[in-house]
Amino acid sequence: MITALGSVSALAADLARPYTKAAIADPATNWSGFYAGVNLGYGITSAPTTNNTVDTSGAAPAQILSSAADIAGGGVAGGGQIGYNLMLAPTWLAGIEADFQGSGQNVTSHALTGTPLPGASSDFQDVQGKLRWFGTVRGRVGYVASGSTLLYVTGGLAYGRVDLGMANDESNYAGGPSASTGSLSSTKTGWTAGAGIETQLGRNWTVKAEYLYLDLGSVAAAIPLATPGGGVPFGIHTGSVDLRDHVVRVGLNYHL
Repeated sequence: MITALGSVSALAADLARPYTKAAIADPATNWSGFYAGVNLGYGITSAPTTNNTVDTSGAAPAQILSSAADIAGGGVAGGGQIGYNLMLAPTWLAGIEADFQGSGQNVTSHALTGTPLPGASSDFQDVQGKLRWFGTVRGRVGYVASGSTLLYVTGGLAYGRVDLGMANDESNYAGGPSASTGSLSSTKTGWTAGAGIETQLGRNWTVKAEYLYLDLGSVAAAIPLATPGGGVPFGIHTGSVDLRDHVVRVGLNYHL
């Protein structure tokens, strides 16, 4: 009888204790899985340019005119991204991301050489570079701070479509002005690196701010310098642009 009463008392004591639900892991701490989103930003292009004009008319001595400048330009860039994250530890992750951007960035160099070619009163050398579109494929390594905020560094392959326009103006050459133009379009590859911060808005949505540096290498072209009224070109103008891009952007991602 005493044993039975003790069992009933123990059961009553258990029932009297307040019910506590087992702790559930916070989903905000788990960033693993696929995601996709959109972004919009602004790119500032730093572009060292060089120009060389070579006199091929047979004048003695032949002249070579050169100019160089480190010019800057910019424009809006926007597009989309897709990626995958894998948690390596409770606060560390690794992933991969690819993005593709439309771009309105351009730079222009307009240089007056110190000495014109023979028979001309002045010589202007112009180069214009435009970044039509670009994309990247990057690795990401990040640290999850306070569960809902990700700090990361990123880097990898960059590629883009570059237009190069050139012009050379010789004033009063051989009794009349000489204007020569040319253009070239090329798909270039290079590298990119950057960093960013991403934070959760809800269970599946995140917002990010990101900086990327892109280096797409050099684009070069050459055009013959036309003689007024036609005839044999009297020189060759070569120009090149090194495209180095600084992109700051914000983005919105949906995590599957």
